[in-house]
Amino acid sequence: MDKLFYNFKLFVASSMSIFALLNIWVESYRYNCLALVVAFIFLSVISLSFIDLKLAKRECIKRCFFLPNSIFAKILSSKFFLSIFYIITSLLMSISALYGATMYSRLTWFYLLFHVAISTIIYKFLSLKLSSYLKSNYTKLFAREWTINITAIIFIIFFIYISLEGYEPEYLQDSLQATLNSATNSVHSDCNVINYVLKLQKESDSIFWWMVEKGSGIVSNKAIEISIWLSFLLINSLAILGVNRFILEIIYIIDKIFTKRG
Repeated sequence: MDKLFYNFKLFVASSMSIFALLNIWVESYRYNCLALVVAFIFLSVISLSFIDLKLAKRECIKRCFFLPNSIFAKILSSKFFLSIFYIITSLLMSISALYGATMYSRLTWFYLLFHVAISTIIYKFLSLKLSSYLKSNYTKLFAREWTINITAIIFIIFFIYISLEGYEPEYLQDSLQATLNSATNSVHSDCNVINYVLKLQKESDSIFWWMVEKGSGIVSNKAIEISIWLSFLLINSLAILGVNRFILEIIYIIDKIFTKRG
């Protein structure tokens, strides 16, 4: 009973944190550059989720193969070299994820709540099972990473489902140029940085949507049509992977906080 209550408490705290941050972004990005604070928090959370696991793996490799004070040992354990690559990766994920959040439908918001619930269940289940095989300081870390991989598949399946079930952006027009104009006019922010990034994302997104939905009459080659569709899914998967990783990192952080207080 105590475990059930703890898991429910973890789900509620994680849901409130995740939805609060995403809703602050959605409600504020149009008006001023303070929304960049939310974007920075989002980026930091995703970056942290990459870096802490990779550092743990590199520490293991360093201890096994290299002399403690050698140059290779220092490079492997350096947060600077590791951080640069994963901050760039996290930045791309964060931009795509926050752009996607500006267009979430009610169905997607409801799904996100379900996704937090299923992520919490899988994470706690793996934490329990892995505790018999891993050192205690690595159990939650590996449970989080395995859960990220499992729930990413679930999220991608949901995205493919809503894409195939007739979702079509309102900005789609018969011609590509009209679609681009309509798409860029459908998003705006008073913050120049946010406005530029969102319009750039909107342009690339609208090109793919137009090619997928309106370009079938122009592109007769089936292989090209499939390539366009797969490219569209690949581009949007960055947003999916970003939101999914963000959700699991929040669950992981809150779980660690609750454990320390307990």
